[in-house]
Amino acid sequence: MYKLFMALRYLRAHRIIYFSIAGVAVGIMVMIVVTSVMGGFSRDMRARIRGVQSHILVRGASHEDIFTNYPELAGQIRKIPHVTGCAPRLEYLAWLTSVRGVGGRDTREGGRTPDVQVIGIDPEQERGTGELEAYFGRGNSGPFGPNTFRVPEDEFPALIVGSEITPYRIPEVILQTARQKDDWPVLLRQSFQIKGWFKTGMAEYDSKLVFMSLESMQRFLKTLDKPYANVLAVGVDDYDRNGEEVREKIIEVLHAADPCSHPESHAHGRCKAKVVRTWEEERRTLLQAVEVEKGIQIIILFCIVIVAGFNIIAIYTLMVRAKTRDIGVLKALGGTPGGVTSIFLLSGAACGLFGSIAGIGLGVILPLNLNEIVDFVRISSRELNHLRLDGSSAPSASLALFLGALTALVISWIGLYRRWTSRAWAWAAVSGALFAAASWVFYSWIPGYEPRQDYDWPIAASTRLWIALGAGGLPLLWAGVRRLGEPLYDRFSGSALRIAGTIAYASLLVGGAAAMFVSLALTVSRPGARFTGYDLFPRQIYYLDRVPVQIQFQTICVIVAFTLVISMIFSIYPALRAARTDPIEAIRDE
Repeated sequence: MYKLFMALRYLRAHRIIYFSIAGVAVGIMVMIVVTSVMGGFSRDMRARIRGVQSHILVRGASHEDIFTNYPELAGQIRKIPHVTGCAPRLEYLAWLTSVRGVGGRDTREGGRTPDVQVIGIDPEQERGTGELEAYFGRGNSGPFGPNTFRVPEDEFPALIVGSEITPYRIPEVILQTARQKDDWPVLLRQSFQIKGWFKTGMAEYDSKLVFMSLESMQRFLKTLDKPYANVLAVGVDDYDRNGEEVREKIIEVLHAADPCSHPESHAHGRCKAKVVRTWEEERRTLLQAVEVEKGIQIIILFCIVIVAGFNIIAIYTLMVRAKTRDIGVLKALGGTPGGVTSIFLLSGAACGLFGSIAGIGLGVILPLNLNEIVDFVRISSRELNHLRLDGSSAPSASLALFLGALTALVISWIGLYRRWTSRAWAWAAVSGALFAAASWVFYSWIPGYEPRQDYDWPIAASTRLWIALGAGGLPLLWAGVRRLGEPLYDRFSGSALRIAGTIAYASLLVGGAAAMFVSLALTVSRPGARFTGYDLFPRQIYYLDRVPVQIQFQTICVIVAFTLVISMIFSIYPALRAARTDPIEAIRDE
């Protein structure tokens, strides 16, 4: 029991150890934030990579292997448990040309025309197979259903194209392709009109895919004498749980319809000339690239915790030197080398544990509020810049006030860890007054604020007053709490009180620093009237309305376990050095 007592005692003996705890906390915070954002991006990227594809795709092993009996086959697949839909598709490569050019560009210039993948679909049967209806809803293609491709009889057949091909209606475009018939290539050419567009957020799809009705596609390829499809898109209610089971059942249906002579090939998703693949197998290369990038980033981030471990070695080695006489007395009283080693190993583990707890708290809070931070920087910088252009000195004035407020706050913060003196009131009052003044100046744009974009916050005019009162009153409020808690200074509850004060002061410090950096950036860069704010997450680039965040608690557990192991490993050297201390030499001068 004395070992744990001594370990915690040494943990509190020198405030320099707090820097080790802070280093561990920062490392874990950064890892949790980055892995949460990367997890969110990976989740959304997987959805985008899947794109217009369904959970499971049934296609021929080559372009010559087609489904001429697709209505009956699709009906049998729909009867499989957990299947939510099965739709025939006819996919083919083609060239898209237009008299006026595509997207306002003359595509005939230099003889180049965009190559696209044309997909014939039946919107009614597509329901339940994927996200195609949602992607069509983002464009101006109208309701997804039987009227999606319907046009008057005297007009060209309709196309729905990707948003990167063209976001505009074009009265006439030409699709050209070629297919083999009776050992001779046949050139196919037909005029169409662009009725609308879709948007998946994946450039590979938005710039390459073109949709038309299945009947129009069969007519374009001149297969109406023997209508066929070359892909069956299958949707599953719970892909992660039931995907493999449904895939096996589909292979059984294919085998029953047309038995093959090599049933062992079913394990590879093949039955005769038909292949059954999941969307992950179809997009294996892109998915592997995402996972490799994610893994490399995690490995790099783990180096931050290792750096914190070297910090533990340095600080605990210095502490062993400073406590040489105490260690000698402990060994003279009967402490064994193993017991002394355990004390410093436990102290190092406790350092990693407390750092982990603080890091988890910060690492969870920050991602959950990441979008609010992004919006704060964008809106405040944009509105403050409008005031600057109108002749206001708010950016430079708030910069000076926040600089002084942060300096006074740090001095007041240091007083948290010392005995109470009357000067604590003075520094709390100075920092509070400066914070209130800086906040009042910085948020001078709030009374005339109006949302300019769909995702801007609605902010009431009274918010300015409440922010100034809160920022200015917090240092004074905590100084009063600190004065009332003075009798608890040497107790454990006093440490808990100081931790709570640290959280309050750190929150105010981070908020003030963020506002100060916005003011500094505006003062230095002085953007023009077209400036729309410092957007840390441009929505037009990522095609996302919010920063994707997915907090992975399993990953957090792995990070914390790794941190605790690293803390103990890097505590071995100072612990062994303390255990080798000669008690006679250590207390000889006493």
